[in-house]
Amino acid sequence: MTSIIESRIIASQELIWSLSNGMEKPFCIKVAEPYQIDASTWVCSILLDGLEEHPRNIYGVSSLQALCQAVNHVGDFFGHLMNKGEKFIYPQDRTVFDKQFLSSIFRLNIAVG
Repeated sequence: MTSIIESRIIASQELIWSLSNGMEKPFCIKVAEPYQIDASTWVCSILLDGLEEHPRNIYGVSSLQALCQAVNHVGDFFGHLMNKGEKFIYPQDRTVFDKQFLSSIFRLNIAVG
């Protein structure tokens, strides 16, 4: 099966995870181009490079569904951690990636405030 290393990366974002204990962990979200594995199954791999060693394969019945599910998976990751008080920072200018911005990207229903 094709891995994210073998697939073409179609989107990425570098961020810094500012943990509640004060430590910072840089990482990069990588989303690969969806690929078909059989007549009715597509896979879109995502990798939280710097946090995880292996990509997560997200499945769908079409390339669009697999891609949308993968992006939603990334949104769920952020939403869960941000609701627990974790923060994410853009490394370029140290701007905080806040819940309101997250909600506008992923259309999540998370408490903003």
